[in-house]
Amino acid sequence: MSFFEYDASIRRIAQHLPFEITQTAEANRIFGQWITHQKAADKRIVDIWVYCTVHKYFVGKFVRHEYLPETDLDDLIAKATVYITEHLGQVKEASKFASWISVVCKNVFLRYFDQRKTKAMYDIADVDEAHFAVVQEPVDEREMIWKSIEKAIQKLPPTLQQVAQLKLIEQKEYAEIAVIMEKDVPTIRSYFNKVTTALRKDEEVLALCIAWLLVSIRTFGH
Repeated sequence: MSFFEYDASIRRIAQHLPFEITQTAEANRIFGQWITHQKAADKRIVDIWVYCTVHKYFVGKFVRHEYLPETDLDDLIAKATVYITEHLGQVKEASKFASWISVVCKNVFLRYFDQRKTKAMYDIADVDEAHFAVVQEPVDEREMIWKSIEKAIQKLPPTLQQVAQLKLIEQKEYAEIAVIMEKDVPTIRSYFNKVTTALRKDEEVLALCIAWLLVSIRTFGH
């Protein structure tokens, strides 16, 4: 489904709401009625509003970050929806309902976005991701590492900068990069080896990546 089709679907379903999707105070009010009186009609409105809000949030993020693979969109929507469905009964204060939905969506997206950056650290540190069980660290710590990586990428020759951007930042496959750069896959692999070799020579980047990975290790079975 294209982003346009997602948007059209959201608008069509939102027409069944008795208020605008952006009117969070009304969403909170209806949610409060539902948790108090448990009426099916109120629950239906709550479900429609959650559906539209979750879809609108993630579609907006993928439109803004256009390099993110559209194939990941449905998975993120599903993860957020499942979490909300399983924990909806734990929201006791109706006035916090809409903001709670927003926080859930934000956390799901940040975790996904952060994991994409983590994959790049494994490439640079030259370790096998399968050997590590990564503990979720505060986003700010990885942001510091990522800024160092982006700074180091800017020092590379233009061709290697493009490969680094496509592979490390946009997480594209070698075949996709080959099409974009009009090169064969072996050539792209060779370019990427040069990228990781150059980044490993950047002492600040390598030290930060390895240090982060080491503190993130958990012994299997613990």
